[in-house]
Amino acid sequence: MVKEYKQIPVRESNLAGTNKFKLIFLGLVTGLFSGMLAVAYRFVLAELDTIRDSIYNMPFSINYLWMFLEAFVFGVIVVQLLKWAPLSGGSGIPQIRGELLGRLSMNPGPTLISKFLGGSLANFIGLSLGREGPSIQLGGVTGKIVGKLFKTDKLTSNYLITAGASAGLSAAFNAPIAGTLFTLEEVYGSFSHYLLLPSIIASITANFVSFIFAGKIYSFSFRVNQTIDMNDIGWVVLVGLIAGLVGILFNHFMEWTRRFFAWTRLKPIYLVPLIFMLTVVVGLFSPELLGGGHHLVEHMVAAPISVGMLVFWLIGKLVFTSISYNSGVQGGIFLPVLVLGAISGLLVYHISGLEPVYMVNFIILGMSAVMTAVVRAPIMSIVLVMEMTGSFTHLIMLSFASIIAFIVGEITRTEPIYETLYNNLIQRLTPQKVEESELIVSTFTIGPESPLKNTLISDLNLPTNLLIVEINREGLNLLPKADESIKTLDTVMVLHNVLDTELVHNYFTHED
Repeated sequence: MVKEYKQIPVRESNLAGTNKFKLIFLGLVTGLFSGMLAVAYRFVLAELDTIRDSIYNMPFSINYLWMFLEAFVFGVIVVQLLKWAPLSGGSGIPQIRGELLGRLSMNPGPTLISKFLGGSLANFIGLSLGREGPSIQLGGVTGKIVGKLFKTDKLTSNYLITAGASAGLSAAFNAPIAGTLFTLEEVYGSFSHYLLLPSIIASITANFVSFIFAGKIYSFSFRVNQTIDMNDIGWVVLVGLIAGLVGILFNHFMEWTRRFFAWTRLKPIYLVPLIFMLTVVVGLFSPELLGGGHHLVEHMVAAPISVGMLVFWLIGKLVFTSISYNSGVQGGIFLPVLVLGAISGLLVYHISGLEPVYMVNFIILGMSAVMTAVVRAPIMSIVLVMEMTGSFTHLIMLSFASIIAFIVGEITRTEPIYETLYNNLIQRLTPQKVEESELIVSTFTIGPESPLKNTLISDLNLPTNLLIVEINREGLNLLPKADESIKTLDTVMVLHNVLDTELVHNYFTHED
């Protein structure tokens, strides 16, 4: 066994056929083009929002009949785009994860075009979908294209896909740190400096591109003016509890809606145009529910809203988002989830009776807490909301609310939304054909809770044929031996077949 280890190069840069300087350059290129694409998508959606709002603000007229006709036609167009590029539907985040785990392969050109056009049409009609998921997939596809152009190997291509996804979220929300955290934690599921390097470079580059074309502004215009006193922390706990319940209800309702649509057996050619036309009806009676909901959050801060209206918006947004997403069209759920959080936080503010200066605090607390309950990534949720609002003075309260929401999700054993969406995607797709001879190297950091810590390499119950080619421990690159034990915080490099990527990933990250 030791001789076999010696026959394998132990430097990741050699195995990847690249080096850190090349990764920095490729990360910059990926971030540049991903950022430009995400900003263009953002600009198009903003313009379409303006046009749609102007139509719905008109007195009842023939324009509404045209909207129904447009909804039907656009629905048919979106279905055709989805037939052309089947992996362009939904948020795109499960597709990126599936690509990285070797379970599917996105066709870059069709996927990119379908995502951009389909997402634009769905947003124009007013489906309750966000831009962040599509921006992540657009960025990831851009990373794959960069990898093809520079003829990189599979591992480096995966790094660039991850970097592009980070850049997409960064440009969508002007949140470079959250963009990097989300893709490393939720999409790739593993950390290494070779992976972090292009991701953070791409994320910052995309954020810079966003500042150039869209201005140096935060996603939301409101700020925290005064932090909540520790004596009022009970209200923060209540925000966490209610937001946690709203988050798990959202996750369950998403799955219930998916099962209902599957039960109806309606084909996409009927279902999508029907939901597009239903959206027009929603717009006639409650235009506030249309679109991702950015305008709704800003409206809640600018004008007093009754508790009854907030409850109506909460229920309406939850139901309409579930229907919109499960239509299968191009669009994400990040922004609608943040809207649900803002409404939840504002409801608790009304109950608290605190001074108006604290209203924004509750809105921001709710956004972070609901996002945590839905995605089950508290650190990313906290950082994302801070970057989107430019409010960095209330970290402790954000942490309190988010951790409580996280606990609520764990106690109820509700599966994180992107786990559910990924599993559903894999179940309905035909397995992709990959060459048996294609080998890649994956890196995994052994956490303190890992069952593999302090285990001898010879005692590992490996799930498939693989080779541990290097262990990085405290900055030193160690040649693995049979009597070597794996320690906490070791970075383990594993050579394996690309077909076994998900199996190897689950083993070293101890996921079921």
